[in-house]
Amino acid sequence: MRSVDAEWETVSGLGRYSHGYAAARADSRIHLVSGAIVAVCGLTAIIGFASGATALGVLAAIPAAVLGGRLLLWDLPWLAARLGSDHGARLDWFEHGILVTTCHGARAVRFDEMRVWRRVAEGTDGTALTPMSLTYRVGTASGEAVTIPAGIPGREQWGPALVGAAVAARLAGARARLDAGVRLEFGPFRITRTTIHGNQVALWIQVRRITVHEGLIGVWITRDGKDVLLQAYPTELVNDIDLFWTLSRDLRSE
Repeated sequence: MRSVDAEWETVSGLGRYSHGYAAARADSRIHLVSGAIVAVCGLTAIIGFASGATALGVLAAIPAAVLGGRLLLWDLPWLAARLGSDHGARLDWFEHGILVTTCHGARAVRFDEMRVWRRVAEGTDGTALTPMSLTYRVGTASGEAVTIPAGIPGREQWGPALVGAAVAARLAGARARLDAGVRLEFGPFRITRTTIHGNQVALWIQVRRITVHEGLIGVWITRDGKDVLLQAYPTELVNDIDLFWTLSRDLRSE
């Protein structure tokens, strides 16, 4: 990822700065205390068994094993992640886009160029998409994509706002391109004004509904008087699933 300086030209075109979110610094003190307790208990257990004080050795070995297991399986991996990709991470919000800063550098992305990947759990016609996770990956059509670090707080608020801003900025342009005969790509889906392509092709007038269930987005058509699933894909494969969701609703209603 490029440095903040390399992104400055793009940042300067994002307009007025609004607000920012910064990842909280990881507090390692409790892990240091746990490590010290494990060391003391482990040493006591060794001395107890070596000197014949078996009861003392057993009593010391139990907390050493329990706390040591937690440190190895949970605390240390969590701390490594927080001190890695989340260290110094920020999400800064501007009038026309965002700047994502991680330990690898910075990436500026305009809303009107933004592509968004996210996992969605559920959705039916006329309802909003329900997220399966709070992980967001953003990028431009031709540029580098970046996953917004999990340690940045407030994603219950900025996540939906990010999706809404990207859809609002790109919707009119997407509709204009469809009107001009351009085929738009959303991962495994490709759509035109009249058709939707995946592993199969259907006319929009054939599409009965599009649903999201348990992380899969499915296209249903009417065949012989019955609703038939034409094709389904994991939602995380569909870039800009929210823009696709909005466009598909409009195209089916025309």
